[in-house]
Amino acid sequence: MGKRIGAACVVGGCALVFGVASATAGWAGSRYAHGDCSLSMNGGRPSLFCQARFTTVTPNASVTFGVADETCTSGVRLIRRTGTRVESFLGYDAYNGPVPLSKFNIFGNETDFQDTWRDVVETDLGCSG
Repeated sequence: MGKRIGAACVVGGCALVFGVASATAGWAGSRYAHGDCSLSMNGGRPSLFCQARFTTVTPNASVTFGVADETCTSGVRLIRRTGTRVESFLGYDAYNGPVPLSKFNIFGNETDFQDTWRDVVETDLGCSG
């Protein structure tokens, strides 16, 4: 089969994400905890801004990808990465109301996507083609 390359974290490092909000926080049925939101008054009407980092941890994840290798006839060597995949993003929404109900939502987005790995083992699968 293939040979083991190593067990070190690669590509983007192995950063732990702190201050992570749970996707099941659920204040008023939203994805936010009460503490993720700040209330202000806008012309006598309450406005709410919510922001949190959401993280998904997938143990035993696996992905296969190619890397350039001049020793291969095809020029590509296949590598299988196995480990714990940590995907996270920053989500935010604004509401024209006092609680994060979808009917009050005026805008929102997701940004700052991070894809990191922990406890990585990479296996050389040989040249492609």
